[in-house]
Amino acid sequence: MQRQTSLVPVLLVSAILLVLHQDYWLWSNSTLVFGFLPAGLFWHLGVSLVAVISWGMVSQFYWPFDDDSLLTEVGEQGEETRSQESKSDGGAQS
Repeated sequence: MQRQTSLVPVLLVSAILLVLHQDYWLWSNSTLVFGFLPAGLFWHLGVSLVAVISWGMVSQFYWPFDDDSLLTEVGEQGEETRSQESKSDGGAQS
């Protein structure tokens, strides 16, 4: 699967969610959804769910690594650095 390189869709979705988050049209609405949930809170529930789905898609299609080989290389380099540091300080434990 080829990864996306353009950030325009991410910025567009982020801007839309930012605008929808400011629900000025529901400030004075006293309607209860399902008989107990204020309309503004229900709106924010929907916006939050859309944000979760959209950021899940962003991490699916824009994540920079195709496999974990780079992550294991970084871990191995960190282990080598730690072993070199322990050799240089005479193996003293702190």
